[in-house]
Amino acid sequence: MKGPITPAAIDWQDGVPVSRQFGDVYFSRQDGLAETRHVFLQGNDLAERLAQLPDRVCFQVGELGFGTGLNVLALWQLWQQVRPDNHSRLHVVTVEKHPLTRQDLARAHEVWPELSAVSRQLLSQYPPALPGPHRMIFAEERFSVDLWLGDADEILPEIIADRGMDAWFLDGFAPSCNPELWQQTILSQVMRLSAQGRTTYASFSVAGVVKQGLRAHGVTITRPPGYGRKRQMLKAHWPLGETGPGEAEAHPTECHVAPKTPQTRVIVGAGIAGLSLAWAWARRGYPVQLLDPLGAAGAASGNPRALLVPKLTTLAQAHRHLHTLGWLSTLRWFADWPQVIESTGALWLNTPDSRLKPELLADYPEDVVQAMDAQTVSAQAGLTIPWSGYYFAKAGLLNPQQFAAEVTNLPLVTLSKQEIFAIRLATTSVESAHWQKADRDAAHWELLDPSGQVIATTSQLSLCTALSTPALVPSGLTAKPLPALQAIRGQISRFPAPCPLRLPLSYGGYAACVEGDWMLGASFIRGDSDSTVREADHGHNARLLAQALGCSEHNDHPVLATLPPVSEWQGRASIRAQTRDYLPWAGTLTGDTEGMQASSVPLAPLFAPLLSVLTGLGSKGFAFAPLCAEMMVSAALGEALPVSHSLHHSLRVCR
Repeated sequence: MKGPITPAAIDWQDGVPVSRQFGDVYFSRQDGLAETRHVFLQGNDLAERLAQLPDRVCFQVGELGFGTGLNVLALWQLWQQVRPDNHSRLHVVTVEKHPLTRQDLARAHEVWPELSAVSRQLLSQYPPALPGPHRMIFAEERFSVDLWLGDADEILPEIIADRGMDAWFLDGFAPSCNPELWQQTILSQVMRLSAQGRTTYASFSVAGVVKQGLRAHGVTITRPPGYGRKRQMLKAHWPLGETGPGEAEAHPTECHVAPKTPQTRVIVGAGIAGLSLAWAWARRGYPVQLLDPLGAAGAASGNPRALLVPKLTTLAQAHRHLHTLGWLSTLRWFADWPQVIESTGALWLNTPDSRLKPELLADYPEDVVQAMDAQTVSAQAGLTIPWSGYYFAKAGLLNPQQFAAEVTNLPLVTLSKQEIFAIRLATTSVESAHWQKADRDAAHWELLDPSGQVIATTSQLSLCTALSTPALVPSGLTAKPLPALQAIRGQISRFPAPCPLRLPLSYGGYAACVEGDWMLGASFIRGDSDSTVREADHGHNARLLAQALGCSEHNDHPVLATLPPVSEWQGRASIRAQTRDYLPWAGTLTGDTEGMQASSVPLAPLFAPLLSVLTGLGSKGFAFAPLCAEMMVSAALGEALPVSHSLHHSLRVCR
């Protein structure tokens, strides 16, 4: 994306926001909410269509121009009124080049008190002005929003939504004020993200450029009465088959097919990767069985806390930087679980080994990161620190055990302490050498214990098994065997707090207050798979802390001088799995022949049942896993993805 996101410049005229950039109002001075209901909700026949959604179907709405979020709030309120009592869901994909600040957004929402309940929820997850996708999940509401920030001409080609949108709100500023949003390249992308026979379109504008652009793609246009003083509005649908340029009555054909009773998804591995996948499936109404010999969060995911603070990239790359997007996503999605997320903020210290270049962060908004001198850093931390640094307001501590409890207590999730030794492909109808695509329904995976006994069968299998993953993947499933993952040993240290630490510190290592103790982390030793707690690793963590406090020796600082000897420190060591390029494996193996010759893969695996992999998270599992899991489940169901096309491509397992 080109450059930083420029927030909307707003003038307020009698309580109505007016854009300085485009010289147009954000909503009707007469009654913006009534206009939204008339043009976009009725114009897409949404009350009837949403009320009839089958179980587990996700209805997707695309929008050009998020603006004040009025359309989203009105749609959400309608959804609350008509949604079926099943596991159907509603999802919005919306684009905005100049987002309102949170303060301006809240002020605009004050115009509609009846929307205050949904407004509060939206504002609680409203993202900072960083380019790229920001998914807001309201799990209890069965509702979610992807807010893409940036120029629509750059954003739309990056959106993946295999099933397409069911309806579009074409609601940018008027073509006379903002012609860029109505150009042919934009409308071509709108059509790419539509589904013939199912997608409808509505707009306040009946300008010739809008009508002609849609008709060029075979969209049928009608012009019913507009709202208030507007004589006409646009109502359209994309019919099946050939259509002429005439104006006919729009009657979309819904193509939703109620899924069969879903088979239980089996996920091997109940660390942060497996738990995140289980949460993503269960919130969509799919049953999940987790298998792990250690139980939930028992291995590398089982530390007392995980510090969620980003390692930022240049702003121009933020839209496809997994750490930036994932860190924000984890904090945003789990904020409703107060026992899971403690929104503390954090300080990044500019020690000699962890100094950040000012130019790297110069374009980031202040609600993401603020530069601080050493005096301010010390005041914020509550102890003397000689380094300047950066304050990340959107940072926090995640409690892995509480996260595991929340997920495993979901009604659709079960957890079994089982060890999986091998996996094999089985079918009830044909020999694998004679498989055809139709035989996939007759096939399943058999999961074997160390004695060779089948302990589970499924046609929907995910491996979240860290270092064991390459060995578990059945041979012949990929053109070449998956490479080995690198073991990374990490040990945390813990001791009674010598004094309060007001904020977590990040300095190459990290320090945080946890239940009356200081917790230091974590050593990072490549190629070491020994999980024994070592005094040498405590010493390493102590040296990093001493450097963070500007000392060369353990007792050079008044705080450090009060610490117990390293030999008395408590600790926990665990082994992470790292890929060669430091990005996780996140995607399917079966049926994915991209980048390889189909003839190089045996016939049976191409038609084998689903097998997906999420592993190789390294030391960033709690920032990576929830977003990767959401991406994988969205992709499996043909829904809009919460990441860009370029990032999705870079996370493929067989890359």
